[in-house]
Amino acid sequence: MIEYQGWATIREAFREQDENETKLVYVTRELAALVDELGQRPWCEAKLTQINGAYRLFIMGNRNHASGDWPEVLALFEWVAENAPGSYGILSVLDDEDAESRNNEFQVFVLRRGTLKRGVDPHLSPYFPMVEELQ
Repeated sequence: MIEYQGWATIREAFREQDENETKLVYVTRELAALVDELGQRPWCEAKLTQINGAYRLFIMGNRNHASGDWPEVLALFEWVAENAPGSYGILSVLDDEDAESRNNEFQVFVLRRGTLKRGVDPHLSPYFPMVEELQ
């Protein structure tokens, strides 16, 4: 089983003097197409919206195996890091079949300043016993 949830504020630059409306339009159009494609899948909910002038990305899903949507979800956040380096947000995932033995922890991917870095969520990890108890 894999579950993920994430959000991001989409910005083309992290300095006001580097902001570029043309680039933001390009990024949001491309991102909207990627998000729409993911949102069509039955185990994934994805949305790009504008709230008070800021573009916001929301995504969540739950599947039996990570081989489904997860690689594309991670690729989406990597795309945002590369194409909209002023963006920031968090993507959280629990994968009980993780190939790197992280099957008992929530992993967090932090998006900021054009990078996406993986870490461990100290609030929900280890999953057993922080969230659920073994019988």
